[in-house]
Amino acid sequence: MQYELKALIGSPVVATDGEMGSVRTFLFDDQSWKVRYLVVDVGNWLKRRDVVLPITALDKPVWANKTCCAHLTKDQVRNSPDVDTKSRSHVSRNCHA
Repeated sequence: MQYELKALIGSPVVATDGEMGSVRTFLFDDQSWKVRYLVVDVGNWLKRRDVVLPITALDKPVWANKTCCAHLTKDQVRNSPDVDTKSRSHVSRNCHA
């Protein structure tokens, strides 16, 4: 079955100890076109804060309820590297959560 990634935008991201944020976007490798990172909004209603998670820190999406589950705790997600979604040039393969 084929799915569109845009269907996951805004979906919850669940850490091992509870819901942590929502999917903002995906970052692709510019050579292989593989999804490498998930950008997660971990902010609150006053201020958005986007962090980047390597795709290896996630299970496959649960398409039935449009949820992404991470192999990380809330603190690990919260302390993941920030990403400037307007200039994604500083995200590299060396970025790890």
